[in-house]
Amino acid sequence: MTINTKKSSARFGLVIILILALFLSAVFFYIRNNSINVLSNNVSQLSVIESDYSKLDTCILVLYKADNNSRLFEATGNNAYIKQFTKEIEKVSGILDSLKIEDSGRHQSQNIRGLVELKKTKMQLYLKLKQLTDSLIYVSSGID
Repeated sequence: MTINTKKSSARFGLVIILILALFLSAVFFYIRNNSINVLSNNVSQLSVIESDYSKLDTCILVLYKADNNSRLFEATGNNAYIKQFTKEIEKVSGILDSLKIEDSGRHQSQNIRGLVELKKTKMQLYLKLKQLTDSLIYVSSGID
């Protein structure tokens, strides 16, 4: 009976080791799967933010072009510049509308709001700098 007892205790130990190995494998795969899901979500959020940010950058560049065209129209009186200005403003409006539509579809308004606020702040600083530069040019032309 001692041989049978040794065999049964060895089988019992082997079963316990197999159950522990199975349990540890299940925990490992659960943690791995959970980490992959979190990483995948983060990557998709980053790609959405990057896309939104590039659209906002496009808006800023088009606004700069529109500003240049309005100044050229003011200086020359050529109607071609005001037509180009109108087209560019319509383009900016379309991009912003598409961002609103995408935003309502995704329910991620926080990302776009943050980007818009950042761009708004930068634009206000740019406009202040532009105003100061224009007044400096005006004053210096009066001195000459």
